[in-house]
Amino acid sequence: MEKRLVDVLQQDSIEAILEVLRPHDILDELPLQHYKGDNLYVREAHYPKGAIVVGRVHKYNHVFILVTGKVTIWTEEGRRTLTAPAVIETPTGTQRVGYFHANSMCINCHGHNEEHIEDNKEFFTTETKKQYLEFKEPDVIDLPSSETIHHKKLLIGGAD
Repeated sequence: MEKRLVDVLQQDSIEAILEVLRPHDILDELPLQHYKGDNLYVREAHYPKGAIVVGRVHKYNHVFILVTGKVTIWTEEGRRTLTAPAVIETPTGTQRVGYFHANSMCINCHGHNEEHIEDNKEFFTTETKKQYLEFKEPDVIDLPSSETIHHKKLLIGGAD
């Protein structure tokens, strides 16, 4: 297993993981499947074994479903490993980093009251915690500039 992957797996916080990943090349988003129903948006993603995914900050509560596979997830509340099938509630303001131990399928289910959403990514998430706080309380913001880290990227580690 590559050293950077070992370094990531040993971290206990999102900030520490981002610090380990910062100097490495990262890839853009994987293709996603999008589904829409009445007041419902569902996103399906498939991640390969060894992928490290840094998610965006969620603006609203929603449900995360691990349909197949196994993932270790870090949030501000700590680290946990899920084995499919698994369902967790995601509170507003959550950002996740995930390491996929196996090829995995994940689904996020978002409820909403909008008739038309132009950009799902921007409607449901922000790129940084600072942007999330500005969204929640536009008049109160005081975070260091280190919060401007690009998110929702995929790094393929050498999984053995």
